[in-house]
Amino acid sequence: MFPFSQPAWKSIASSKQETRAKRIDAAVTTLSKEVGSLDAKDEEYLRASAAEIVRNISEGKWLAVNVAAAYIRRAVRVQELHNPITEVLFSEAIEQAKALDEEFQRTGKLKGPLHGVPVSIKDQFDIGGVDSTIGFSAWSNKPAEKDAGAVQAIKRAGGIPICKTNVPQTMLNFECSNPVWGVTSNPWNAAYTCGGSSGGEGAMLAADASALGLGSDVGGSLRIPALYCGIYSLKPGAGRISRQGARSSNPGFDAVKVTPGPMGRTVQD
Repeated sequence: MFPFSQPAWKSIASSKQETRAKRIDAAVTTLSKEVGSLDAKDEEYLRASAAEIVRNISEGKWLAVNVAAAYIRRAVRVQELHNPITEVLFSEAIEQAKALDEEFQRTGKLKGPLHGVPVSIKDQFDIGGVDSTIGFSAWSNKPAEKDAGAVQAIKRAGGIPICKTNVPQTMLNFECSNPVWGVTSNPWNAAYTCGGSSGGEGAMLAADASALGLGSDVGGSLRIPALYCGIYSLKPGAGRISRQGARSSNPGFDAVKVTPGPMGRTVQD
């Protein structure tokens, strides 16, 4: 490498961040054309718990596509302020929401207990077609072939993944920063950290940019962001939720087992 050229990891990081920005811009343009740039009910959607979202959709009061659009609009703004997003799934989310609305209109039945709920996913969990870098430049541009087991379960229940979220590199840290995606800050005060390693999840939920989140924990990675960001999380018993398709910086390390778990804005959720 020429001594004054840019290190490879910086080029990769710049490319990933540029791709993210383009995907956000493209999704916002499409959203404005197909759904609209603003909905009078946006704040109502954003303040609703996951349970309330499902109930209002089941009663025919709300459409999943309008709920998804509200959370995507908020996520775009939160990304500008706090940088919680890694991989952008906005366009896919709108298509999934439309499909749910069509199915409900046709059958009168919900797909499952998360029907129409916008969900953010910690970066370590594979989603088909996008990377799971967990902050490693060497893991960039190697998209997953299929969804992780937990992500499949969320989709089967009617949940709508809208994005993947930032983590500290290796995920063994109580802050949220890595060379690929940069620093994620706390929505309550950008001078402070959102915690880690499920920090991007904590920031998204604290800012009402997603209704539910999927994180993981080995030594506090669900619990610390919940404390720092004023939200709720649950660390299930080891093995309770599938780790299939969840990336790790220490594959095979089972002395203290990593546990996927839910994150939310209410105890009920």
